[in-house]
Amino acid sequence: MPKTYAEYSFLSLEEKMELFAVLDYVESLDVMRLVKQYFQEIGHDYSINEVMEESDKIYEGARQISISRNVDLICNDLQEAGLSYWYLTVTEKSKLFEF
Repeated sequence: MPKTYAEYSFLSLEEKMELFAVLDYVESLDVMRLVKQYFQEIGHDYSINEVMEESDKIYEGARQISISRNVDLICNDLQEAGLSYWYLTVTEKSKLFEF
């Protein structure tokens, strides 16, 4: 873990997601709490807006990765079953995407 905000600011979005262990299905408020706690631990003088903006970036990045992984899994499942998305019924599509 970076010990200063300067070191933290050089991390990529992916590195920040790893730092906070933000993976699939995390709540945005949980990310905000983690970011705020980390900023406090390193002695960074933060504003609530800074915490919100940083946590939003991390949350959205994790969400996009999660969505991408799920789409890949669904596509692989369809391919392995020899099915085409275009020939599925609306009910079958909704079950695939868990609606």
